[in-house]
Amino acid sequence: CTGDEFFMCSLNDTSGAALCSYPPTFNCYNSKCSGTGDFAAVSIDCDQSKGSCALNGTGYPSCESNWRGDGVNCTGDEFFKCSLNDASGTALCSYPATFDCYNTRCTGSGASANTTIFCDQAYHVCGTNETTGEPTCDDNWRGAGVNCSHLDQYYCDYLNGSAVCEGPAKYSCYDTACNGHLNYTGMVVECDQSVNRCMWNNTGYPTCKEGTRGHGSTCYGTEHLDYYCGVNDTTHWAVCNQVPPSSCYGSSCQGTGSFINKTIPCDVTTKSCQVNDTTGEPICSEEFARGVGVNCTGTTGLDYYCSATDNGVTPLCVQTPPHSCYELRCWSADKNTSIPCDGSSGRCEMGDDGAPLCVNTSRGQGIDCNTKKAWYCGYTGEFFQPSCLYTDKFDCFNTMCYGAGDKVNTTITCDQSANRCGVNKLTGEPTCEKGNTGSGVMCGEGKWRCESDKGTGLAVCVPHKNLVGLWVAVVLILVIVAAIAAVLWLRRKRQRDDRVSLISREI
Repeated sequence: CTGDEFFMCSLNDTSGAALCSYPPTFNCYNSKCSGTGDFAAVSIDCDQSKGSCALNGTGYPSCESNWRGDGVNCTGDEFFKCSLNDASGTALCSYPATFDCYNTRCTGSGASANTTIFCDQAYHVCGTNETTGEPTCDDNWRGAGVNCSHLDQYYCDYLNGSAVCEGPAKYSCYDTACNGHLNYTGMVVECDQSVNRCMWNNTGYPTCKEGTRGHGSTCYGTEHLDYYCGVNDTTHWAVCNQVPPSSCYGSSCQGTGSFINKTIPCDVTTKSCQVNDTTGEPICSEEFARGVGVNCTGTTGLDYYCSATDNGVTPLCVQTPPHSCYELRCWSADKNTSIPCDGSSGRCEMGDDGAPLCVNTSRGQGIDCNTKKAWYCGYTGEFFQPSCLYTDKFDCFNTMCYGAGDKVNTTITCDQSANRCGVNKLTGEPTCEKGNTGSGVMCGEGKWRCESDKGTGLAVCVPHKNLVGLWVAVVLILVIVAAIAAVLWLRRKRQRDDRVSLISREI
């Protein structure tokens, strides 16, 4: 039996041929034997690489030299050291630390503190000569290094022999080639730098090295929405093709050439319109970024809404400027059905079936009032037409309010010298609202009194009649009459006096 100092002879049960039996081997061996029973606390030294544990009939331990004992195999790493549990003597495997990048130089100590030697510490460990302090590179252990787990990608670099983790920057778009320099200026090596990086030797010769990403350009936003990647044809450097957002977009793509009249649906807010280079057929592409639109003025959802040409290709901004008073209802095509819709924040549209719709993507239609005067909004007529009403200092005020829509013929009494008219926005019922004056008329100069038309409630100025002239005329007439009467009386008196005198003479 060769190859092992420990063996036992055994026999083949069938043939009786002699066999060699060997004890198992381990990397590290236990160093103690323990008793059992009454001697369970007894432990004796026993190097089980050269002996094995045994027990006598009482359970007392002994170390037999004719056989190897127990231990442990150290697997998974080429570098290990044996150690022992101090209490039990059980063998343990000790491994050196592992790193992502390892140092490459060893430094001496003492008088040799400035001496360094090359040492790949991925497979060696630094030591020093006990006498001279000179550095040594020993091959029985791994050395020091650094871990790069904080980086998603890395490569190892070295600063004065100390390992450094180099984490390549992340870019939006990556270069597609490595350009030579120095002696190899003008040389181009294809290299997808999203997964590779460029390296050069001391002559400028370019190589494309696998393992980590390389160089590129940083873009803004989300790829295939705010930008798409391109490449400079000369430098092969990455280019960001930014596509800024627009207010309004088209909804179709149009072909060219023989396909000029062909359109296809396309959500241009996230895709772009392209054409087949050969045929001119339209393509709705996700390869690039959003499409091109138009920018509108103002706040979306209020100052404008988006539309497009009939084929949906060209986007349009429809501006909806502010007004003083807005429409309050949307009507069907036949004007028989209406729904509430506050035009200050919504606009009217019509469904395919002619039904009214209130859309909240912009303000609606309205009218503009004279803002230099105090005004408020009124609504009149069968279709809730808005009107500008002014709180002027009228001489006479209206006394009735009218409804609108279905309640256009409904009236209520309302003294508009201290109130003003309104309508219920939902039902059209007239309301008399306190807090301000309403509508009326100006009477102008002169003397007048206010009256109200009993049928309409509209104010009317009734002027006072002027009697001064009449009285003057009457007085003049009376004076003239009195004067004539006085003349006639005097004439008659003289005639009487003359007759009396004549009679007296005759007597």
